[in-house]
Amino acid sequence: MNVYIQKNNDTGMPHHFDAACAYYGACDLNYKVKLVSYEDVVSGKYDLLIRNHLFVGSVEFMTAVFERVGCFPEKLPNNDREVFSTLGEVRERISNGEKLFVKPRKIKLFTGTVYDKYFISSLDEYPDDLGVIVDEPFKSPILAEWRVYVRDGVMEDSRSYLGEHTQHFNIDYVQSVVAKFKDIARCFTCDIAILEDGTNICVELNDMWAIGNYGMDNELYVKMLKARYFEIVK
Repeated sequence: MNVYIQKNNDTGMPHHFDAACAYYGACDLNYKVKLVSYEDVVSGKYDLLIRNHLFVGSVEFMTAVFERVGCFPEKLPNNDREVFSTLGEVRERISNGEKLFVKPRKIKLFTGTVYDKYFISSLDEYPDDLGVIVDEPFKSPILAEWRVYVRDGVMEDSRSYLGEHTQHFNIDYVQSVVAKFKDIARCFTCDIAILEDGTNICVELNDMWAIGNYGMDNELYVKMLKARYFEIVK
């Protein structure tokens, strides 16, 4: 198996930090590595290689890879509380005084966050019929957030990425989340928030193919990318 990693066309280096992590992880695993451009993938140059070799890059790059072979993965559940709506319905609710957490159903279209009647205007460029996921804002402020990396139903790694890194999640709660979602994909991540009142809550799930390396070992990062990638393309 070879590993094809998105390159930065200006520098000839890996496209971004996560691509660099994959590059060095693949080298450490003794894979043959080649840097390729987004344009080359879109052109169809690598179509015959996609199902048998690992490709790694940005969301845009990977979307093109999957679309070239007609196997784009379905979006994972956002969390165990997700409610689907449209942006038009959200705008109406917020105009009536509600504050809501809003995230697009289409991956990475915009950042999920809490919107009020003043901030909702930042989404004016998107149409009313856009599908979104809606949640109530947390009742207590977030003290810390952790990303948990899961492979085959097992927690492989966890990394603090926001707030007080000394505040660790409740392992029993996280294991219950992992057990609930273990069959949705071979590899995915859970973002876990610790609130000031001590509550642990799953903020969101993310598919491994579209997620970055927050400090885990590069070899493990590549192994998890590989496992999920071939689950999708096979």
